[in-house]
Amino acid sequence: MAEQLQNKLRAENRDVEFVVLGDANAKELVSHTSLRIFHDGSPGRGAWELMRTGAYKHDTFVFAPNGQRTLFWAGSYTGDAPKWTEEIGAEVRRLAPPK
Repeated sequence: MAEQLQNKLRAENRDVEFVVLGDANAKELVSHTSLRIFHDGSPGRGAWELMRTGAYKHDTFVFAPNGQRTLFWAGSYTGDAPKWTEEIGAEVRRLAPPK
């Protein structure tokens, strides 16, 4: 779903980049997606801890071009894919007008 939304937003001529923050298990995902995947191997103060206390696998964060986090979606989009696509898409469209 994330790859499809990224492709749709890029087709709208928007400058967007979806990134997956993964652990060792994300290696399997590499062959299934064109999304960038960053490995979070930091013990203790890894990226999840820095992003949000209690962040969990499949959480979604939207950041503005200035690095400010503007939206947090708790949990996986697999439970409500249309709502995830609508809300994430709307926020990205707000932040990244067409070029």
